[in-house]
Amino acid sequence: MTEKKSYLIELFLKLSRQKEILEEVYKVSIDLFTNTYKNIPKDEIKKLKEKYNYNYYLSLITEIIDNNFSEEELEEINNFYSSTVGKKLTNDNYIKKIRTISDNLFIEFQSKLAILYTKNSKKTEK
Repeated sequence: MTEKKSYLIELFLKLSRQKEILEEVYKVSIDLFTNTYKNIPKDEIKKLKEKYNYNYYLSLITEIIDNNFSEEELEEINNFYSSTVGKKLTNDNYIKKIRTISDNLFIEFQSKLAILYTKNSKKTEK
């Protein structure tokens, strides 16, 4: 990958807020898996986190972008995200609304799972 293309990918990740979203997804996923498998020794979890760290994850995403978009296409994409409409798509207010919907959906889903878990636990006790 050329230095220019590397720069264009980094700019795309920043302008589109993908980097911010990827960081969030990575952290939430790692925390979820770590909390789910509490019986695994902490040193083993630490080794896995070191091997599958955020930079490794980001390098995989960068490779996908590199393989799917030319420099010219990345320039077009970055021009879009720099435009008025592109900025509107990535502004804090819009992103906040989407996150609120996602958070509320996750909380509702989790509460329904808790109810089902309680019902099924009572059935298996009988």
